[in-house]
Amino acid sequence: MVRGQGNVPSQNRRSDAAQLRPGWGILRWPQVGEFGRPPGRYVGAEAQEDDGEPFEEKMKRLTATLREQQAEAAKLDVAIAANLKELGYGG
Repeated sequence: MVRGQGNVPSQNRRSDAAQLRPGWGILRWPQVGEFGRPPGRYVGAEAQEDDGEPFEEKMKRLTATLREQQAEAAKLDVAIAANLKELGYGG
């Protein structure tokens, strides 16, 4: 962008899709749909088969597991803080 012109393409530039910038070459404006790709395309996640477990049941099970893990994490946080305090690093 040239200072003072903002982020909006205008009629007086080379084109709305691309512009010549000294030292940079041609810079393009993003086109519609260029950034709407699912994350799997970037991280290599493959589609998974349906496990047959109904969504509502699965979410209840996973939520219960999460709550159990959060409770255990809270206990571990307290134990770690106590250990650090005993070693002289607690606040």
